Amino acid sequence: MDNPSRATYQSLVKSYLMIDDGDRRVLRDFDLTNRQYHALHFLSTKGELHLTELSNCLLCDKSNVTGLVDRLVRDGLVTRVRSKDDRRYLLVSLTEEGRARHQEAQKAHYQSVIDRFSFLSDDEQAQFHGLLSKLEAALQEQLETDDEER
Repeated sequence: MDNPSRATYQSLVKSYLMIDDGDRRVLRDFDLTNRQYHALHFLSTKGELHLTELSNCLLCDKSNVTGLVDRLVRDGLVTRVRSKDDRRYLLVSLTEEGRARHQEAQKAHYQSVIDRFSFLSDDEQAQFHGLLSKLEAALQEQLETDDEER
């Protein structure tokens, strides 16, 4: 029999891929990729961010975020300016168009999430959320420990 950790991991990967594909299908109606949507979401909730902060939020390299932000600037969804405090840093913020696009996409995304998880009762969702939160905290701690050891 498979190790329970391995089977759990494989189920999480399969679920993630299906969730990600469901998000992609919703967000394409708003001409957004999943990563673009999440960048707009972080900028909407956290406000103006340095490129490094945005890359940390998105769990990706700064070089990947640079290209992502380039496309969002081109599409008129964000602005990018030099920090007044330190000219080495670029700050990214939403434009009015970016805010409006994010709000429209967020409504559709939120409804899609409700629809996709509707097969679970409220109690099951709460239990599942509790377990995922526990996993998330443990993984975050492992990542921070790994970073400190490097």
